[in-house]
Amino acid sequence: MIRSGTDAWNTLPTLRRRFFARFGLGAAIALAVVLATSLFLADALAARWAGRALLQDLEDGLYQTMPGGMGMRRMRGMGGTLMLTSDTVRAYESVWPDARRVRNSEAAYGSGRVPWTRELVAWAARRQQDEDGAVQVVWTRLSAVRAAAAGAYSLVTAATVVSFAVGAFVTDIGVKKVAEAVREAANTSRRMAEGDFAARMSVGDTRELAELSVAANHMAESLDRTLTQLRSQNEELAGLERMQREFVADASHELRAPLTAMAITLDAAADGLMSEEETADAWDVLRLEVRRLSRTVAELLDLSRIESGREPLQVSSIDVGNVIENVYQWYQSLPGVLPSFEIEVHSPEGRPLTALADGDALHRCLTNFVDNAIRATLPTGRISIWARSQDDGRIELGVTDTGEGMTPEEVSRAWERFSRSERARANGSAGSGLGLAIVHALVTAMGGEVGLESEAGRGTTAWIRLRSAGNDVQLGSTS
Repeated sequence: MIRSGTDAWNTLPTLRRRFFARFGLGAAIALAVVLATSLFLADALAARWAGRALLQDLEDGLYQTMPGGMGMRRMRGMGGTLMLTSDTVRAYESVWPDARRVRNSEAAYGSGRVPWTRELVAWAARRQQDEDGAVQVVWTRLSAVRAAAAGAYSLVTAATVVSFAVGAFVTDIGVKKVAEAVREAANTSRRMAEGDFAARMSVGDTRELAELSVAANHMAESLDRTLTQLRSQNEELAGLERMQREFVADASHELRAPLTAMAITLDAAADGLMSEEETADAWDVLRLEVRRLSRTVAELLDLSRIESGREPLQVSSIDVGNVIENVYQWYQSLPGVLPSFEIEVHSPEGRPLTALADGDALHRCLTNFVDNAIRATLPTGRISIWARSQDDGRIELGVTDTGEGMTPEEVSRAWERFSRSERARANGSAGSGLGLAIVHALVTAMGGEVGLESEAGRGTTAWIRLRSAGNDVQLGSTS
């Protein structure tokens, strides 16, 4: 049975246990090799030191041979001394490797086996100043040397073991740090998996741990940015989906009612249920409804082309005052009773107000503002078309009326498709509710901003802000 999660992890060894399990045997072998090598070198150095000491004592005359000539005298517990003739030394060359060196030199010392004893010894030899060339040899047992150097051997052993223990302790500290860093990285990853992208690792005190920390923190920041972007995109998609549903609902509502009325009227006329006078009136109503539906469909197509970028705009430097003058002249030429019109163009130092815009699109926007102002304003009211330069270099223009105004809810929904006030729907006033949506799309395509300021019973101001042809400023949100 396969276990998962924490239960499975608990059966796994820790990093420290795995490390010492893997490298403990190797460390023990290394300790044994180093300890053996250290003791061997210490033994060799002790034997060498003993030989040199014997030679020094020999040169100082501390050892004397037996009276009466050649022979050997043993010293209690240590070794002995003897006098070897030149012929004896030559005879020893076959069994004593150092015999030739002893015969050919004034003084020599060494360690190992010698012909006159079965034990390993440290020895020293010195040629006598006589005609026979006799050699005086003195030796001591290596077991005695080792017994005398037992403290040194113990010190070497202790130093070697302690050095390995210190190394293991330092290694354990390093493994602990690595294990803590890995555990912190795992905890950070777990928190990020749970959605906490504010989790961060502390930067380690080594290059590798620092790189691990930086990489984990960079991943957290990257995931946080990506998630924020995805959330923003999801919100945009949700908004677009909501607008699509509202658009379909509003379009269905706007088109269903006139189509239903036209179908009923046509059926009644075809069935002979209407008099000739009623039929003539019905044809007039049908023509008006067809024109309204055609205008609504045309505006929908225009809005779709503008928002998708398929409606090319010729953005260039234009004189805003000329556009306002043309709009003013157009409404002045219309028959009927209209509110009084006035224009206000505040140009600095008498220079024209030039903005980056499409002249036809700007004319269409102002016309829509004025149409809305006429529908909301009594004939005794006043409508002003104005333009001025702002402190930040942008050009602001718009339409202000003294009409019935709008509620805050109507202002917030004014730029949506098919958005019409309840009063306009109840009065049956003309308009599809697409005009301001088209204005918003046109101004956005020209790189400008658009807004409404209104209060019920106090009139409305619709404004547009455009980049100045002489000051290409960066547009931002307007409070």
